[in-house]
Amino acid sequence: MPPNVKQLIKEAITKVVPDSIEVKDDGCPGGFNGNSPENIVNRLSAKGLQIEQSEEARKFYGIDISDTVADVIGPLIKVSA
Repeated sequence: MPPNVKQLIKEAITKVVPDSIEVKDDGCPGGFNGNSPENIVNRLSAKGLQIEQSEEARKFYGIDISDTVADVIGPLIKVSA
């Protein structure tokens, strides 16, 4: 995912979750960094983005987060026939 799009997504998510939920973009620990070819994100896209969510974020804001991400990337997706 291009860095500018990642930043837009981060900013958008920050707006829909309370300040008590930290939104960061500093990568994941080694074993969880999503680089594996078996990772579903890597199997579906060459430029994917995996968003990890705490239980609180997922339970109370999961729909808001997913809608926000769709709002950011939707206009960027080019579909060809």
